[in-house]
Amino acid sequence: TGKGEGNTLKVDLTHTVTGSLPVGSAISASTKNIQVVEFREQAQQFDTGGVHGPFAPFIGSNGSTIDAERMLGVKEWWSVNSRSDIQIEDVRSRPEDTTIGMRDTDPEVGFYVFFDPQQIQGGENVKTALTLSLTRISDPAAELGDTSIEGVSFKLAGQTYVLTSEAIAAAKTYAAWRDALEAAAKTIPALAGVSFVLNADNSVTLIDADGREFEKGNWQFVGNQVPPDGDLVWKQVIGVPEREDVLVTTNIKLDNVGRTSEGGDLVVGSLGDGGVQVFNVEVDRSSWLSNMRSTEHLDQGAAPGDGVINEFLEEVYLTNKAGSKGNLTLGTAVYPNGDGVRHPDGRVHTNGLIDVRKFDASAFKGQVNLGATLGLDSVVRYLDGATEPVKFEYTMSAQNDILNLLVDDDLSDDPDFALNVDMGAGDDRFILEVDGVLARPTLNSISVDGGTGTNTIVVRSDVGMTAKNTFKSFQNFQNYEIEGGDSDHNFTKLNGVKTVVVATDGIGGGADTMLRDLPADIAAVSVSGKNQTIGTANNADQSFATIDVQAAKAAELTVTLDNTARTTGKLTVDDLLVRDNQDDLNDKSAVTTLNIVSNGVRNTTNAIGSIQADGVSTFKLSRSEE
Repeated sequence: TGKGEGNTLKVDLTHTVTGSLPVGSAISASTKNIQVVEFREQAQQFDTGGVHGPFAPFIGSNGSTIDAERMLGVKEWWSVNSRSDIQIEDVRSRPEDTTIGMRDTDPEVGFYVFFDPQQIQGGENVKTALTLSLTRISDPAAELGDTSIEGVSFKLAGQTYVLTSEAIAAAKTYAAWRDALEAAAKTIPALAGVSFVLNADNSVTLIDADGREFEKGNWQFVGNQVPPDGDLVWKQVIGVPEREDVLVTTNIKLDNVGRTSEGGDLVVGSLGDGGVQVFNVEVDRSSWLSNMRSTEHLDQGAAPGDGVINEFLEEVYLTNKAGSKGNLTLGTAVYPNGDGVRHPDGRVHTNGLIDVRKFDASAFKGQVNLGATLGLDSVVRYLDGATEPVKFEYTMSAQNDILNLLVDDDLSDDPDFALNVDMGAGDDRFILEVDGVLARPTLNSISVDGGTGTNTIVVRSDVGMTAKNTFKSFQNFQNYEIEGGDSDHNFTKLNGVKTVVVATDGIGGGADTMLRDLPADIAAVSVSGKNQTIGTANNADQSFATIDVQAAKAAELTVTLDNTARTTGKLTVDDLLVRDNQDDLNDKSAVTTLNIVSNGVRNTTNAIGSIQADGVSTFKLSRSEE
């Protein structure tokens, strides 16, 4: 029991022992007037009190460390310096009034917090509007002119308010009338949240920011004398109520999670049905989580997008603690060869966020490295019953960010799907894969903006070859990289691209890559083996099938073979084609000079099996000094 406010309980946890076995029920403590609880877990608790969770197949455990039923009034739940996972169940406070925190937790250590389902209550904001209109019968489009009206009354949340002034009576234009009404409202404190909107038909609509309900009132005439007749019609109309869902929200604080290495999961959900829809995340020192999710029924480990375990997280807002510029990584590390060597660009797997509709790091001061998936479950969660396009938004920070995003092609092909990616300021790297059972990526529902800085987009599928696989909007990416297998790329609408790198995989003898309509300011193409020489494959041969450059607009084109092997690896391009557009022979190649540059170190070698270069009259071969 504590006294006053600001009381913190710090607890070291280890096994609950039953006999000689490290198993037992979850700890069920009683606390009063404790606002902050910090747990330090030394060993995983095996709770025998349930049949859920990751340990259920073995000992009928739900894996809970703490049953929080009797810990009333706690506002913050923390895992601090823990070396093992903690699961807390039955938190009996509203998520909106609760903070979930992780500080100095060891690598791969997770935190799982499940609320009492009675606390997982969303809601609905109901807003009405009141529209006032004064219209001339003889000329409805005419300005207001002289009136005998000096005021108007109405009810808001059952209370009557009167707006009256000399300025209202003197107004000769609808704009002046609106301004006079607003000025009168500012003298009444209870109307501080009411806005006044002048509509195209010269009516004025009153909208209350707090969603209180309007009711009609009366008009006030000068001297309380209503004219026996006239040219003016006055009306008050209550608008159709606007209903807005209130999402279940909670607060997340992260401080040195993973201690410079990959941390564990953060799952905040419900003991029963439902989950938390919005995470407001504050980062102090740099942190790394393998994923951030909200599930139900104490479920921790559902496979993403499998449709079995319901996911609830919809929106994530990212900020820093005041004065901090800590970074955040969300997703597990990518080891291309499974040998402990990370991908050279530092990307993480697309499991950091699953089916989150909105990610906003615009106010974040640190760098973001995010891997996210928008899968088939998004169709059910967001598009079922949609009558217009639903906006999916990923907004990164002003630093040098990495976003690795996987979009299911069935989702991207849905007419109600609209994705906007804004990488913000900084030198950013955006890796996009649109893939799935349809095997026909749709990009015309996706808008991408690299923001300021020097930015790179990495793709793995056809781009710009059809209306469907052309981005709805594409801007502010200077570097264009191609990964994966066979793909074709038309640069007609890839405005702003200055460099092109073909870094496909070498599976099956290498990939075919077609580059069409390179503009005149793209005069160089790099064929790089960097994705084939990672980790233990650092001296591997690198294979590319056909590099087909069609209708390039520069008179001089340089193709660089960038061999990335360490000592003796060989980079091979089976066929290099520089020619006209094969689908439109009137779309000619402008290339007359072809430069081939051979790059590599030590005893590495490069080879091209054959070159077909129609229209090229000058060939230049060179190698790097290395």
